[in-house]
Amino acid sequence: MDITQAICNPLRFIDLLHQDATQAEPSQGESVKVEESISRSFRSLLINDDSVYQIPSITHPLTSPESLPRESLVRFRCMIQDTGLGPELYSSKDSAGRCMMYRESNSCSNVDPVDNYNHGMLSERELYYGVEIPGEASWVQSALDGSPERGLEYAINKLDMVGNEAEPEGFHKADVSTLEGTRDKYPIRGKKHVGALLKIYDPSDNQLIKTSDVIEVIGILDWTPFLSENHHENLVTGQTNDNTLSATSSIPCVHVVFCRTPPLPLLEIPNQQAERKIIIDRLLNYLSTRVFKGDDLAAQYLLASIAAKIHTRLNGFTIGALPLNLIYQDDSDSASCLSEVLSSILPRSLMIPLTIVSLNQAPLFPVSNESSLHSGPLQLSPDTTLVIDSRKMSEGQLNSMGIKNISALKKVVNDGKLMYSFPYSTFEFDVEIGIVTLSEGCKTFLEGFWPLPIHHSKSHDASPCSEPTTEELSIWRGLIQDMRKRPIIIPESLSSEIQEAFVSIRKTATTLTDADKAMSQEDLSQRLQLARLLGLRLGKDEVDLDDWQQACKLEKLRKIRLSTK
Repeated sequence: MDITQAICNPLRFIDLLHQDATQAEPSQGESVKVEESISRSFRSLLINDDSVYQIPSITHPLTSPESLPRESLVRFRCMIQDTGLGPELYSSKDSAGRCMMYRESNSCSNVDPVDNYNHGMLSERELYYGVEIPGEASWVQSALDGSPERGLEYAINKLDMVGNEAEPEGFHKADVSTLEGTRDKYPIRGKKHVGALLKIYDPSDNQLIKTSDVIEVIGILDWTPFLSENHHENLVTGQTNDNTLSATSSIPCVHVVFCRTPPLPLLEIPNQQAERKIIIDRLLNYLSTRVFKGDDLAAQYLLASIAAKIHTRLNGFTIGALPLNLIYQDDSDSASCLSEVLSSILPRSLMIPLTIVSLNQAPLFPVSNESSLHSGPLQLSPDTTLVIDSRKMSEGQLNSMGIKNISALKKVVNDGKLMYSFPYSTFEFDVEIGIVTLSEGCKTFLEGFWPLPIHHSKSHDASPCSEPTTEELSIWRGLIQDMRKRPIIIPESLSSEIQEAFVSIRKTATTLTDADKAMSQEDLSQRLQLARLLGLRLGKDEVDLDDWQQACKLEKLRKIRLSTK
């Protein structure tokens, strides 16, 4: 069977593979071997991105779960939101030995319910909940979702084959964005989104899945009954019948054939330092003019912040992130274009407002109620940039929820860890998100940020901003991603020179306080971090003296602004 046939009739392909595998290896533990064989067979057909893109993506509005027929082969690029749903028992074969894998048993009319409890045919599949990636940029979506026309053509052909099939009585396709029990599983509250229950068959896939990971699953689309959270046990045991089905809504589920790490769109990355410098200068000019009304220093630090990434975790300490606090001087200053610009050059970014009221109302962190994990705005996929707009933050009293939210934010900023709250305990998991906060007239209410007052240029209006071309945007995106992934070291010779200068500067002070004012240990660490990022801009493998001197210059300018603000 070729790829076209497998896409048009995936369950038929699975049945043939199941038949071949069971006849070839009839042994105990057969189910696991069959699942691995089926997964390998699909992988061998879908050997590259072009072949995968022939499969409709349910994150595209024209090939959403509601628009595609049941039992279609689909792909779902998602963030793993909940890994705590546990296993589900199912019957891998019916009494006649026919394959019942990768499908909902309650949709198969030829299965005797007794078969579901025949211990010789019972197997387990793991359940996870996935949501479309929060803050994913439209340029990433358009590149990775493939051609919607191809998906529509596939859907129409599939409808011709199954158009006469009636849905089960009482069957209702629910919108997970509004359904009680699933609407709180998306980090951005109230936003319409795609979510689906993922049913994993191949045990090797389970080892690769962690909370907040980004994966792409390829599998069979169906709909599964979703009961209220106090009836969660019916979902995870698979004990559903016509009565429970008619009383519930159904949510999308994907019976996963295999999963993979989704690629980023192919981006051009220049290697020559001279060429990179020209491109970086143009990007800095664009950020300065478009976002900060001529503030070149703010552009320098914004680029450093969005390109920074934690590169070392050691004994509870993290090194590499650059959380930035942009301090606006008055209410007339608008940062509305910041979100737009970031989404045009970063693969994942989003902005959330923060006020005393919002802090006191709902958790920013994930909360489990035993049966399900509710998300929060801080549960984001790795390499997401989060902009927190706290300019409307007024004086007020924080309640217990507000205090917990502030504590969770501090953990993310200072330790790179996110708190997950469970009924009798809390756990912390590593996160890889960058944070830029916007405040007004004062420093942020959180420690750990690099504060920078915004100074608009008086000549800004005389310097119109030219919008980047499609080619420029692609190169900017590639350079930023390259900066985040490229390793760089500080050579021993430069490290010794910097250390000697640090000691020399502090020796001139008469007291420890004066020494810290001249250059503290924190000042040294920040300058070294900034020097690394300046070197990465040009694609260097080692930080050099020019990078260090430029970092010192930028930091002096930032400290001057803070002292005169």
